[in-house]
Amino acid sequence: RSEFERSWASVERKPDIEQREGTSYDQESLQRQVDVLNKKLEIYRSREASIRNELDTMREGEEKKEKTLQDLKQNNQILVKKVLGQEKEIGLMRGRLKENREKSINMSKEIFSLKQQKGLDDKSQKLREENCALKKELIRIRAEVVH
Repeated sequence: RSEFERSWASVERKPDIEQREGTSYDQESLQRQVDVLNKKLEIYRSREASIRNELDTMREGEEKKEKTLQDLKQNNQILVKKVLGQEKEIGLMRGRLKENREKSINMSKEIFSLKQQKGLDDKSQKLREENCALKKELIRIRAEVVH
């Protein structure tokens, strides 16, 4: 049983003696009834104060929960903005990566082309050198024939 029920029961167990005996009310019996009623009133007020305290505690808890919820919502909005910003940044990075891949492919083609051209230049130089050597040989042979 709650404290309220115990207090109430203790007051209820003390009925006015003269009321039980069926006698008329005198000043003392009326005073006892007033005392009983005052005690009941005191119990009611105590219980009311207790309930008010519980309500205040519950309100404070609700206010804290509401504040926490608002803080969480605000943090969530901040995180969503950050994520959206990062997604945008990732999109830009992907674009740059694609551009860099295309540049890399084009550079590879250019390097290959330059290597081929260098190879031709090397062959051309060799042919020039051979041509020069052959011309010298021809001049030497002509000089031998003339003598």
